[in-house]
Amino acid sequence: MSVKEVFDSMVLAADENDVASIEKYKEHMKKGELVLSILVEEKVSIPDEEDKYFQLDRKLSLLIDGESIYRWQDQNNVYFGGEEEEWLFEETESSLDAKVDTLIEVFDIKLPEFSLPNTGDIFDEDVYDLLDSYIAQALDEGGDKPPYDFWLVDDDLVAEPFVGGYQVGELPEFDLMGKKVLRLTQEQFDALEEAYYEALEG
Repeated sequence: MSVKEVFDSMVLAADENDVASIEKYKEHMKKGELVLSILVEEKVSIPDEEDKYFQLDRKLSLLIDGESIYRWQDQNNVYFGGEEEEWLFEETESSLDAKVDTLIEVFDIKLPEFSLPNTGDIFDEDVYDLLDSYIAQALDEGGDKPPYDFWLVDDDLVAEPFVGGYQVGELPEFDLMGKKVLRLTQEQFDALEEAYYEALEG
């Protein structure tokens, strides 16, 4: 059987609670003849810098014998604070198919927990002070007022409008008509990224 056929068969067995097939696959897993694992790619962003909400995004892949067979995405928003000064989670949004979720549960495949930002230096005011200085400079030069739809780096690269955000396109292909933009030089953008990741690492 191909890996895809194995995956489809396991999904079906889990969904229909086919005990005999489930036990057969579990025996293969126990002997190391069949290996299921999870690969995770994560990103942390701060869409709301004033309230310090963190958006946790991750892409996950289910691997069978090292081959990626199914991919999905999860997202969670967390806030550090409250009376106990702890991480407060909101409900996770996931594109995981219900049948594959059942497979993961039935075969006891451990999903990794979301990686949380380091609280030691993550709220370093230097990051925000630096960003505020760039915004003030842009306003002095007649630029748009916040909040911004995008950041524009060196009049070329279009990025999400927060520290640690992804690049989403390039000019002239990306349409910025009617959008509010913070213009940054490459040096300014790099300085923000460096300060941000230094804070993340604590």
